[in-house]
Amino acid sequence: MSRTWTERKQSCLASSGRGNVMAEFAVILVVVVLLIFGGVEMALMYHAQQVLSQAAAQGARFAAIYGGDSDAVRDRVRQQLAAGGIHPDRTEIIVYVGNWQEPITVRVQMAWRPNIPLLPMPYYLIGAQHWARREAY
Repeated sequence: MSRTWTERKQSCLASSGRGNVMAEFAVILVVVVLLIFGGVEMALMYHAQQVLSQAAAQGARFAAIYGGDSDAVRDRVRQQLAAGGIHPDRTEIIVYVGNWQEPITVRVQMAWRPNIPLLPMPYYLIGAQHWARREAY
């Protein structure tokens, strides 16, 4: 009795172990792809954190030199965010100005949601806060 082509192919795959290799490769490929996407998302989140930190520092410095909570301070922070690749409308800018002896505090924060395939991820709040002291002349 002669065997059909599919029976011979299945017999060949079973005897050589190539079917096992394909199944193992599929499982490992999913894990590797998730790790790669996770690493890229962590790098993007770190970049966003650094941009927020730089914008908050520039805003605090600008507020200490040119005055307290004004639109100019918020515009300066928005410029820094845009230069770093973050849309300013996605962020919240908080400027706290006390009396002349207290430091000026600028806080910039935004919600970040990693985009990793096959994994539903929650939103994380990332932000930065810097302060600068005004000097009395």
